[in-house]
Amino acid sequence: MENPGDYPLVFISPDAPSWDPHSESYAINEASYTDHKGEMVYPQERQRDLVNRGDVAEVEMQRPSSPTAIDEFDAEEARINAIIASSVVDVDSGEFGPDDILKFKADPIRAHISDVSCVLDPETLCSNLNDRIAQSKFSEAMGSTIADENGCDLFDAVQQAVASAFSASVGAAHATTPKGVSAETLQKVFRIDLATAKRTLKVTTQLNSRNPHSSLSRGFSTNDRMLRYRRINSYFFTDTFFVTKKAKSKRGFTCMQIFVSDKGYVFVVPMKNKGEYPKALKMFAKEVGVPEYIICDSASEQKSKEVVAFCHKIGTTLRILEESTQWANRAELYVGLMKEAIRKDLRESHAPLVLWDYCGELRARIFNMTAKDLFQLQGQTPHMATFGTEGDISNICNFKWYEWVYFRDGSASFPYMQEVLGRYLGPAKNEGNEMTMWILKMNGNVVPRTGIRKLTPAELHSSVEIAKQDSFDSAIHAKLGNSFSLPPKRSGGDAGAYDPLDEEEGSPDSIPVADAVDASGKPITPNSIADALINCELLLPQGEVNQLARVVRRSLDANGVHIGQYNENPILNTAIYDLEFPDGTTKEYGANIIAENLLNQVDLDGHHSQMLDGIMDHHKDGHAVNKKDKYMTTKRGNRTLRKTTAGWKFTIKWKDGSTEIIPLKVLKESNPVEVAEYVVARNLEEEPAFSWWVPYTLRKRDRIIASVNSRVRKTTHKYGIEVPTSVKHAIEIDRKNGNTYWQDAINKEMINVGIAFKILEKEEALPPGFSKSSGHMIFDVKMDFTRKARWVKDGHKTPDPETSSYAGVVSRESVRILLTHAALHGISVMAADIRNAYLQAPTSEKHFVICGDEFGIENVGKRALVTRALYGGKVAGRDFWHHLRSCMKHMGFSSSLADPDVWFRKAKRKNGEDYYEYVLLYVDDCLVMSERAESLLRDEIGEYFELKEESIGKPSQYLG
Repeated sequence: MENPGDYPLVFISPDAPSWDPHSESYAINEASYTDHKGEMVYPQERQRDLVNRGDVAEVEMQRPSSPTAIDEFDAEEARINAIIASSVVDVDSGEFGPDDILKFKADPIRAHISDVSCVLDPETLCSNLNDRIAQSKFSEAMGSTIADENGCDLFDAVQQAVASAFSASVGAAHATTPKGVSAETLQKVFRIDLATAKRTLKVTTQLNSRNPHSSLSRGFSTNDRMLRYRRINSYFFTDTFFVTKKAKSKRGFTCMQIFVSDKGYVFVVPMKNKGEYPKALKMFAKEVGVPEYIICDSASEQKSKEVVAFCHKIGTTLRILEESTQWANRAELYVGLMKEAIRKDLRESHAPLVLWDYCGELRARIFNMTAKDLFQLQGQTPHMATFGTEGDISNICNFKWYEWVYFRDGSASFPYMQEVLGRYLGPAKNEGNEMTMWILKMNGNVVPRTGIRKLTPAELHSSVEIAKQDSFDSAIHAKLGNSFSLPPKRSGGDAGAYDPLDEEEGSPDSIPVADAVDASGKPITPNSIADALINCELLLPQGEVNQLARVVRRSLDANGVHIGQYNENPILNTAIYDLEFPDGTTKEYGANIIAENLLNQVDLDGHHSQMLDGIMDHHKDGHAVNKKDKYMTTKRGNRTLRKTTAGWKFTIKWKDGSTEIIPLKVLKESNPVEVAEYVVARNLEEEPAFSWWVPYTLRKRDRIIASVNSRVRKTTHKYGIEVPTSVKHAIEIDRKNGNTYWQDAINKEMINVGIAFKILEKEEALPPGFSKSSGHMIFDVKMDFTRKARWVKDGHKTPDPETSSYAGVVSRESVRILLTHAALHGISVMAADIRNAYLQAPTSEKHFVICGDEFGIENVGKRALVTRALYGGKVAGRDFWHHLRSCMKHMGFSSSLADPDVWFRKAKRKNGEDYYEYVLLYVDDCLVMSERAESLLRDEIGEYFELKEESIGKPSQYLG
């Protein structure tokens, strides 16, 4: 080549020493080329009624007349009602709470992916990890790591059938925000400018508004509860837990209502029966405040008219969860942990079981004032996170539960002592001042006292004081019982009497544990396989969970003969067996069903693997290392922690309900995090067996979760602007912001995409072969804060195409080769982008959709045929690819055999020489190499497709 300096210089790669061709950003940019933006070409304007959606209170849809349309109308109406009935979100508020975000994501594909495994979706994984760490920290603070649902002498077992006893429905009782005064009125009253008045209204409330121009014919309403109670920017879940009938508390309480916030604040109210829930709710509002939402299950007393009316008056929203969705109530988890924490305190102090209500109140106070290492608390206490003020621990920081104290009894007459021995039960509520404490006296009565003190070290070791304490405990145990036995039954028909021999109804009858035998002791059926299956244990469904069942015998008919016939072929074996579940019930299962479940629950070696449900207790024997031998000296003279696990065993509960004692050496390797959490909860971290590895394990857990949190993007906002999740949500955001940015974006998109739909009138019949599909609106914010809306088809819900959906793109190698070719031969290079590419291609699918709000109020509920390739469709890329190829062939171009997306055509240069013009296609991006490149783009390709004017020009980046 002569005089290479006379030729223009074309950079195939960026001219920078730091350029990395393998950078992830280039891969991201290349993937984003399939996300097309811009306006639609040749839009078909349809007549739209000039009606503001906000001015229409309700749209009455007329039922169609034809039988086919009536069936489709009823089916669609039933589907919508089913969706509404399966939701726990307040559908009228237009706002999403923290527990609703994962359920109502904008992209339904992510919901399907998350349903397969939470690991596949980063936000779902992050949310689950945060919930797990919050539960872990709460468990450590409460001293309980497992919520045991089994009954005991103190608490009743959790009844799965309780929720189904009520007729539940999803709903919410709303307290709407009063409009109050306008900014113009406030400007005059406060004597401030209009902008300041508007800002003031945004950061203040008007919960109890009055009409200053009303007549004086009647007095102003006396309801000021919305001002009387403190407002809390939080959600509160609530639930009730019960004790056994025999464990009625000293004060006559049989249950306790627990309120738990999304920030971990706990408030408890003891009750005599569940009918006192309205009183407990009023006490909660008075002492804690009024949250944004109160979420409860469908128990009748929690959704009564009195409760709904009170929520209206105080200005909060009552949300009722669907029947049999106890997992959605966060209070359910805290109920189990609170029960276990009360059990632990009573067991370690050997306090009477009937004092459980005092213990629960004290434990809730302590938890609210504990600065746990939770992500959402940022090192603060739940009290600080809820109320915004530092909590005071003056009345709970000096004495521990059931501690020996001396209190002053001014009513004692000589010669009785005025300093009396007692037991500390926690701060007294509504008795004296804040420093008044509940004290248990020797006669079993509980009194409020302010003047109390601890026992001195001398008193703790004095033989006289020890004798006093023994006498005190003996009197209390005789009157109130202790931590493992309830008080003896009282005579005289006492309403609060305890009957430890009271048996529950429906106790299971004992069943034989061996197969039926004849007089000689041999099985009745010679070919019985009972010897192989009797006493086998396997997991079988019982209700909504799997339970560990045991094979106890062959089933017999009314004549005492075995049911079914044995056969060596498992398929033909019809023998029936009785299986016993943990609650004593029995069910009949076939031998082949039993064998199939056994094989599914073991590995290739026949070993059964189970998942840990929780650690229930620990045991320490004489082989455990003492604390004084915690450290050891190495050969080099360094002092280090002794690494030992000897002498420690744990009682664990498996997911199937069974329990087992496992050595620490084994459990530490299989479940280190669970063991570490249990150790912290039981204050065992200073023991030599745990101090050398537990702190490291918990720090590692926190680092992993913090790393996951840092990688998950917040999708509710972008560039500081709230991104809607639905059309209704977009309208609500515009209403709050006082603009129409999102609505304008929706209208622009629907005008552009309107060419892809043919809306049918209600009386029109569907063409043959069309099936129903759906779509939704997605939203985004550009870097210049422009709102963007895009209607996409729900392709993931449509059947897979029978033919290939392949749509090719030009390779990088072809681009580089032809750029080099153009530079060597002095051929002009121009690029352009096709506007709304997919919508310009006819679709090969036959689908119709039901019009939503985005189609205009006059078209809501109508059917619309999809006539163009829409974004989100499974074959939209292929349809456009074929359409574009047919246009290129029509213009006389041929496809290269080496790269089908490289098109060439023979042409002549200005000097008369023959050469080839090239067009490279990458979805909707065109790269043209020709002496008349601009003319080819504008006059030929532009004849079939509308090009973005701003994109026509020399390329500045690779297919950008």
